[in-house]
Amino acid sequence: MDLIILLVIVALVIFFFKDFTSFVYGIGIIELFFKIVHLMSEHIGSSDFSLWVNKNFPVSIEAILAKYSSGLLYDVFCWLLIICYLILLFNLIKYVVKRK
Repeated sequence: MDLIILLVIVALVIFFFKDFTSFVYGIGIIELFFKIVHLMSEHIGSSDFSLWVNKNFPVSIEAILAKYSSGLLYDVFCWLLIICYLILLFNLIKYVVKRK
């Protein structure tokens, strides 16, 4: 289920935003969404809500990669994800420096 969610979101990002920078921002948005949902489920205090979130939402994109791949393929995907995160970080820093 979580792989389907990720693939649909990535497909929508690629469909609506055709350049690579927008794709990197989309990956960052997806990762933040997963983190925020799990953080909310931990702090709301409802065990039913926490169970629902843990069942329907992955913790991170890396968790999806770990679940559906292993070995060298997993390592390659993780490094590609790290490269996307570094590009996102570079773009955010460049944006903040440009504003000053």
